[in-house]
Amino acid sequence: MNTPVEIVKFGGIVVRCVQRTDGRWHLRWRTGGREKTTTAKTREAAVSRARTIAKELSRAQGGTLLVSQEQGAALGQLVALAGREGLSPAAWLGRAEAAIALAGGSWSAVERAVRHWESSGIGRIERVAMVKAVSRFLGIYERERARHTLAGVRKEVEAFVSAGHGAMGCWEVSRELLEGWIGRGDPSARYWNNRLGTWKTFWNRCRDWGYWPAGEPTPAEGIGKRREVDRAPEILSPEQAHGGLELLRERAPDLVWYFVLGCWAGLRPMELSRLRWEDLLWDRGHLVVKPEVAGKTLRERFVPMEAMVKGLECLPRPRRKAGPAKVCGYKDPVRIATLLREAGIVPSWAQDVMRHSYISYRIARGDSLARIAEEAGNSEGIIRRRYRRPVMGSEGARYFDGEGWAR
Repeated sequence: MNTPVEIVKFGGIVVRCVQRTDGRWHLRWRTGGREKTTTAKTREAAVSRARTIAKELSRAQGGTLLVSQEQGAALGQLVALAGREGLSPAAWLGRAEAAIALAGGSWSAVERAVRHWESSGIGRIERVAMVKAVSRFLGIYERERARHTLAGVRKEVEAFVSAGHGAMGCWEVSRELLEGWIGRGDPSARYWNNRLGTWKTFWNRCRDWGYWPAGEPTPAEGIGKRREVDRAPEILSPEQAHGGLELLRERAPDLVWYFVLGCWAGLRPMELSRLRWEDLLWDRGHLVVKPEVAGKTLRERFVPMEAMVKGLECLPRPRRKAGPAKVCGYKDPVRIATLLREAGIVPSWAQDVMRHSYISYRIARGDSLARIAEEAGNSEGIIRRRYRRPVMGSEGARYFDGEGWAR
C-alpha cells in the first residue's frame, strides 16, 4: 500500500507532507541546508500548515533557504560587495561581467589587469581634486613665467574648473573629456595646439607631484597636434626700424635701450624685462642671457652684439623705478608701440615683432639657421615655422647697417 504524500510549493520553497502509520501527518522542508520538521493531525491541517510555512519562509528569506550554508554565506558576501558601491547584487554582477569581458573574457585576464594597475602606480597616487592641482600649477607660473604667458594659461585651466570639472579627481579626467574641452568653440590649429601644450605641461606636473601614475599616459598624451597654416610673421621694414629708433631718440631716450635690444639682439619681451647691466659684456662684444633671464627655456646663451647694440655703450643709462640694476622698464613695450603708432611709423604693433624682424633679417643676411637658433634660444624647426618671413638679402644688410648711429 502506497504511503499518502502531499507536496506544497511556494516561491521556491518546498514542503513535503507524509502520513505516518499512526494517522498523523509529518511535514518536512529545508532551510539554510538543514532539514526542519513538524506534524499535523489531519491531511487538511497538514496541507494548510505547509502552505503557511512555505509562504512565510519565501517572503522572509527568499531563495537563500534553498542553498547550503556555504552558498548562503557567498550570497551574503555578494550583497555586501554590491552595497559598498551602492548597487543591487544584480547590478554589481552586471558590472563584474562587463569588466571580465573588457579584460578579455576570463578571470585570469582581470587579474593581469589588476597587476598592471598596481605596477603602473595608480594605487599609490595622491587623490587630489582638479581645483587644487590647477591652483598649484598656476602658482608655479606666477613665480617662473612671464605675465602675458600666465594670462593665457590661467584662462585655459581656470575655465576648465569653472565649467564644473573642479571637483573631479585628477586621475578621473579621461582623454575623451580633455579632447572635447580643447576642441570647444572649433578653435584654429594654433589655438588647439596652444591649449594642448598647456595641458601637456599641466599633466606632466601632476605626474611629478604624484597626482598621476608614473606608468600611465596622461590624458593629454593621447591627443594629437594639428597642422598650423604656415603664415609669415609680421616684421618691421628697415625703414620702420630705423625711423622708430630716431623717433625714440628724440622723444623718449630711455626707451632706446629696449627698442635696440629687441630689434637688433632679438631678446624676448620677458628677457628684456629681466636683463641687468652686468649682462652687457661690452669688452667681449656679447650680451649673456642667463637661465634666470631666459625663463622660458632656462638655458644660458650668448648673443653677439650687432653694430646697433654696440652703439648703446655711448648712451647714458636711464633711471629705472624697478631698480638701478635693470636695463629696461616693464612698461617700455607699451610706450614704444604707442609712440610709433601715433607717429604713423607702424599701423599696428604685433606681438614679438622686434624678435621676428631680428631673426628674419639675419636669415636674409646669410647667417646659418643653426647659429641663429643657438643665439636666439630656439630650435631650427621653430624658426622655420614661426619666425621666418622671406626677405631679400639687401634688406638684411640695410636693417643691420648701424655703424656710428649713436654718435
